[in-house]
Amino acid sequence: ADAYREIRKLREDDIPELLAMVGRSVRAAHLVPRDYVSIVEKAGDFLVLSLDDNVVGCVALHRYEGSGEVACLYVKQSHEGLGYGRELVKAAEQKARDAGLGRVFALTNRASQFFDKLGYGEVGVERLPEVRRKRLEASGRQSVVLEKGV
Repeated sequence: ADAYREIRKLREDDIPELLAMVGRSVRAAHLVPRDYVSIVEKAGDFLVLSLDDNVVGCVALHRYEGSGEVACLYVKQSHEGLGYGRELVKAAEQKARDAGLGRVFALTNRASQFFDKLGYGEVGVERLPEVRRKRLEASGRQSVVLEKGV
C-alpha cells in the first residue's frame, strides 16, 4: 500500500471535488444525481479514497433499519483497475459492521459483475427497505439489487 493513500471520512472541502469527479457518471445516467446540499446532508455517510490528499474515489453507506446501502461508488477513470473500488466497498462494509448492520445492498445498472466478485448476490426488490424500494420504483431506473451479509 502507498503511504500516501488513505480511505477517510468526507470533509466539507472535498465536496466540490467529489461533485466534479462523479459528474461524468451522473451525466451518463450511471449514478444518481447529487448536489452540494444533498451531500452536506449525508456527509457522514461518505468515505473518500485520497492519494496525496487528492480525492480519486468515493463511496457512501446509507443506513436503513438493519441494513445499509453501498452507494455512490466511483473511482476516477485515471485510477481504474488498481483495486480502489474494491477497497472502497470493503471500507463501506466495515462501516456497516461497525454500525451493527446485518447486511448491505447495492443497486446498479452496470456493475453487477464487480459486486458478484465481492460476494454479493442478486435479490428481488422486495428485499429492499420499503422507503428505498419506493424511491427506486419512483426513479424509473432499471437497477439490479445485490445483497451481502456482513
